[in-house]
Amino acid sequence: MSKLPKSIFANAPRLVKSAAVNADKKVYWHNVKKDQLSRVDNEHVIRPWIVRQSKYVGRLSNTTDWQNSAIDREFCR
Repeated sequence: MSKLPKSIFANAPRLVKSAAVNADKKVYWHNVKKDQLSRVDNEHVIRPWIVRQSKYVGRLSNTTDWQNSAIDREFCR
């Protein structure tokens, strides 16, 4: 699997800071940067001390190497 395209953030609200795929081929937006995500039980999850706010975005057909799929959103200033 190649990295998620930056276009995954095209319609994302401003609070979305990263996106990641889980082992079930589901793509989620997260309100934290990718370095604040952990991989637990086939999912990218936000570390426990951070309030989890994630939104399901869609599915991918290829989830090989999903553990390394998380990308940060780049904001224009």
